[in-house]
Amino acid sequence: MIALAHELAPEVRVNGVAPGGTLGTELTGPRSLGLADHVLDGAPGREEDLRRRTPLQVALTGKDHAGSYVFLASDRSRGITGTVVHSDGGVGVK
Repeated sequence: MIALAHELAPEVRVNGVAPGGTLGTELTGPRSLGLADHVLDGAPGREEDLRRRTPLQVALTGKDHAGSYVFLASDRSRGITGTVVHSDGGVGVK
């Protein structure tokens, strides 16, 4: 990503968002394992499980992650390139 950010600058900024576990998704298991009908978000206790696994003790939703995407797409981030925002409740700091 850093090389691409350097190569495409100044016309294009290259950034990304790495969301952690998210409530309210329709993400399913892999079809190749026969889990295409298994919706991850449907697991009992999923919200509490996500809270326990994050240092900030939060279970995030799509709305929680959206601000990171909006920020990186806006002029407020015009000086940022080659960066990944980790919207994961702190999982990456463990």
